[in-house]
Amino acid sequence: MAVQSSHVRVSSELTTQSRRLKIMHSTPPRKRKTLSPNKELDRKRLKISSDLPDELIEEEILPRLPIKSVVRLKSVCKSWLSLFSGPQFVQHHNAYQNPSDHDCLVADRTDYIVTFSRYQQTFALRGRQFNHLIGSAKGLVCVCCQNIVWLWNPAIRQSKEFHLPPLGYNCLIRAGFGFDHVTNDYKVAICYRSIGVSHLYYAVYSSHSDLWIHGQFDDVDFKIHTRKFKRSRTPNTMVKDCPYWTCLTSVKSDKDKYKVILSLSALKFDATSNKFKLLPEFCADFSYQKIFTVVDMKDLLTLMAYDPCTTGRLEIYSLDEDKGCDGGWSMMYRIGPFKEFMRFEHLKQGFRYGDDFLFYEYGNIHSYDHKTDTSKCIPVTEPSFNVCFTYTPSLVFLQGMKSIYSENQISPPLCRESRVIN
Repeated sequence: MAVQSSHVRVSSELTTQSRRLKIMHSTPPRKRKTLSPNKELDRKRLKISSDLPDELIEEEILPRLPIKSVVRLKSVCKSWLSLFSGPQFVQHHNAYQNPSDHDCLVADRTDYIVTFSRYQQTFALRGRQFNHLIGSAKGLVCVCCQNIVWLWNPAIRQSKEFHLPPLGYNCLIRAGFGFDHVTNDYKVAICYRSIGVSHLYYAVYSSHSDLWIHGQFDDVDFKIHTRKFKRSRTPNTMVKDCPYWTCLTSVKSDKDKYKVILSLSALKFDATSNKFKLLPEFCADFSYQKIFTVVDMKDLLTLMAYDPCTTGRLEIYSLDEDKGCDGGWSMMYRIGPFKEFMRFEHLKQGFRYGDDFLFYEYGNIHSYDHKTDTSKCIPVTEPSFNVCFTYTPSLVFLQGMKSIYSENQISPPLCRESRVIN
């Protein structure tokens, strides 16, 4: 009986195995997976990139990437985060970027600060605390409110915060922001008066040392700062990463009742020497109907004089500081007359590279290029702004910088109707 049962089990196992063999032979063989052309190309690229030396990737490939790509790659690994934050990589990356492709402006309003190019608004930061835009130099923007100062990098969306020295109420006279090209140091300069004493002092903050150094002006500088430039708290413009304060005065001409004698005085803070310098004065006879604006054009301190009524022309003068004090001012060119719809009552800072400048017309900001005689509308969140400086995006990072939260950011607006005016 036991022998018979064992034969039954063996036969059943053989039957089961034969069925499995039949199923295996009847089932078609699985096809090998083939990669799509794009995935196959990505696999080959990944293999090639893994074979490249790290020096080639870090010194030749990564510095050529756009700023947005580098910011995203910071989260790949800690070594890349450290690499991208280093001053050597930032300097190397700036050398590979085309300056004209990153030619932007930064402007402030009551409730936020915006950066924009010739074509669109690139970034906006919301916040009532940013009441005063002090300047822009080498990728950083300086903003101040009461006794707090921020050095803000819109490209990487990080900022460093520090405080002004202890000052009395209404003692701050002016503040400026600059960059020392010799030591690669960002500096903030202020002028302030003492309480109850007729003395004028200055203080300079260094981003390298994170400290303020103080000094005192002599009697001559005291009169210049408190009388001639008493209304210039924030810089009127910045040239070669140095702030400039200007004072325009005019008196009626004795020879011609329809003309005035215009005098332009300029005060500069030199970030290399930590000194305030008075520049050569500009004097000329102009029609009393002209409108004047001081801007930075081609890295020169520039005076634009526009006559909207008589001639309709725009005269542009510049100061070449390399020529010294003997006749440094000269006329760059005269353009116009313009058509009737060209209204330059609100001339603004132009872009750093090129020959165009901004003006406010019918609720919009326009960029005018005198070489092509065309004007193009720039879409921004709000076209009305107070102060405007040139701005070039960069990856520069300072020790102590912290991220700015996304709730303070404003999305770029939908493009308004842009029109080219011939």
